Amino acid sequence: MLSRLDPTARRLVLRLPLGAAGALLLWFLGLASWWGQSVIAVSETLIRAVERPSATFVEWQSTRAVSFRRSDFASRSGQPAFDPAAITANLALLLALWSATPGATSGKLARRGLACAAILFASHVLHVILTVEATWATSLGAWSEWYYPRWQREIFATGRYFFDIVLKYALPFALWGFFLAVPAFRASEAAAEEGESAPSPARKRKKRR
Repeated sequence: MLSRLDPTARRLVLRLPLGAAGALLLWFLGLASWWGQSVIAVSETLIRAVERPSATFVEWQSTRAVSFRRSDFASRSGQPAFDPAAITANLALLLALWSATPGATSGKLARRGLACAAILFASHVLHVILTVEATWATSLGAWSEWYYPRWQREIFATGRYFFDIVLKYALPFALWGFFLAVPAFRASEAAAEEGESAPSPARKRKKRR
């Protein structure tokens, strides 16, 4: 079965289990916490930058819990929370695909991989913002209806569910395919064509005779 695959695809398949193991190891050794806290810090900054008044605080509790609150609510009010891994864990998937791609450590693919990680980070920030704002806009009854127009409630809710159901799973594959897999396969095909067009040693000897 593997022998029928393109050489680049075969190397990718063979390297994928090792790449997945390495990505998971990095994730549980501290990447989940470092990445998650960075996402939460940027998300809170952006939320408070556009809020009027700036009342939302997003607090990192652990790798399994992030809570958020509003300073204009009573202190006895409950604090909604979510699991940050439900938003950020697709980073491990991207890292596994990146590390399994032939030539991943080369200059161009390394830079492309960093670009993928940056785009994924931005998507995580947007996902957190939508999660917080959708909660304020749709889950607090009369308060939500008073402070958020209907169009805002629909945008926040739709955006959040789109991330939850589709985008967080599809985005790592889309980024990997566009930025890493396609260039890697094209480079492999170009190298193969150059090898076929180059004269063999036997042909060179015949020409000399």
